Amino acid sequence: MSDELAGPLVFDASAILALLFDEPGTSTVEQLLSASPGIVSAVNYCEVLTKVAQVGFDPARVELLFAAMPITIVDANTEMARCAAALGESTKYAGLSLGDRFCIACASYYKGTAITADKNWRNVVAAPPVLLIR
Repeated sequence: MSDELAGPLVFDASAILALLFDEPGTSTVEQLLSASPGIVSAVNYCEVLTKVAQVGFDPARVELLFAAMPITIVDANTEMARCAAALGESTKYAGLSLGDRFCIACASYYKGTAITADKNWRNVVAAPPVLLIR
């Protein structure tokens, strides 16, 4: 884990969901976004839309809220997919999901900092810096 922010801020679905649901860590996400725009992979954006639909939120309304945020949705690519797949075995012990691994892969690709609310990332050694919001 690193407290130093490098390159663009790459948001995991958990950090965006914390913001949308006003959970612990919201103020950290707001501070980060007020200082620098962020990016999210299309994979993690899909995860956000899926989770909000599961709890009864209208994904279309979330899309409108998201459009007002200083976060750019970036396409997934083959290099990110290979990186996320390669992380599968080495992060299995921490229980990282495909979305988690894709966020790390996206941060690596863009040479940025992965932003997450998932505490199970705490002991994961990854190439990009990782910042826990809570």
